[in-house]
Amino acid sequence: MFNPTTEEKTVDVSEAQEEDVEIAVEAAKKAFETWKETSAGERAALLLKLADALPAIADENGYLDAITMGRPANQGGFTIQWLAIPILRRTFLILSI
Repeated sequence: MFNPTTEEKTVDVSEAQEEDVEIAVEAAKKAFETWKETSAGERAALLLKLADALPAIADENGYLDAITMGRPANQGGFTIQWLAIPILRRTFLILSI
């Protein structure tokens, strides 16, 4: 990936091949078999667990997000801290009703 502002290479990422996509699709189908039987309350608890775990990776992920989008690096954590986490927590509250 490249920073569009500086055109510097920021990180190496693997490119998925057709076989990788097929493996991911099969894994998703298998996971859905369990997920579709998961109650709203259980789903809510999982979303809350995810929201609780995100701050631990917010800085690193936010930095990579910012530099690959061409934003100032100090704005990277915004997406996770002020969008993703609150959305997950609100969804938790809705599912918990």
